[in-house]
Amino acid sequence: MKNKKGSHVGMILSFTMFIVFLIFAYVIVVSPIDSKKQNEDVFETIKIEIIKEISGLVYTSRINNTDNIGGCIEILNPDYDFSERVVIVKNKSGEIASEIVGNTILIPGGLGFVKAYYSDNFFENTGSFSGADCVSVEVDSISSEKRILEKKIISFIEEMEANYSIVKNNFGIPSNVDFHVQFEYADGTNITSGEFKELKTEIFAKQVSINYLDKYANEKIGSLIIKIW
Repeated sequence: MKNKKGSHVGMILSFTMFIVFLIFAYVIVVSPIDSKKQNEDVFETIKIEIIKEISGLVYTSRINNTDNIGGCIEILNPDYDFSERVVIVKNKSGEIASEIVGNTILIPGGLGFVKAYYSDNFFENTGSFSGADCVSVEVDSISSEKRILEKKIISFIEEMEANYSIVKNNFGIPSNVDFHVQFEYADGTNITSGEFKELKTEIFAKQVSINYLDKYANEKIGSLIIKIW
């Protein structure tokens, strides 16, 4: 006669082992997936907040033809209340010396297609110009847009290093999560939010390519590297 009691015990034991196996499989497979999803969500939050912090308003005025005007040209500035206006004027050859006088900007004539970039102290003007008997020229078009700016990138990295906890709190990052930010120029040099030490815990890292204007209003490409743990 078969031992039914022993058979039942074996079935219960087998079932228990199966449940333990399922729990183990869940922990091994599902838990890392949940962790990766959380890291992805935190990364997106940090990326969005950083882009906000490193972007600033830039006005661009375009003058299509100044070839037939010699001496000095006078251009009306955009109607915007910059607290500390800085302008960089450029043509195809590079930066043009300029001077802001009241609500106008003065530049040399005879330079063809010209673009003037205005910002709230995010650029560095490297050349000065003093003009007389300037000819007033109408601007062909004016546009404004939020641009990622080198000066704001540098300021943000410095703020991260000096006041990390404040930045983290402003970004709404959970208390059990930390992050590190590094900006890398196209030539491989970089600036970071403090020295990063390799940790014994798992690190989630991602790199994002960004287009930005450097402090001389040149179009550049760099990378943001964000590490989360």
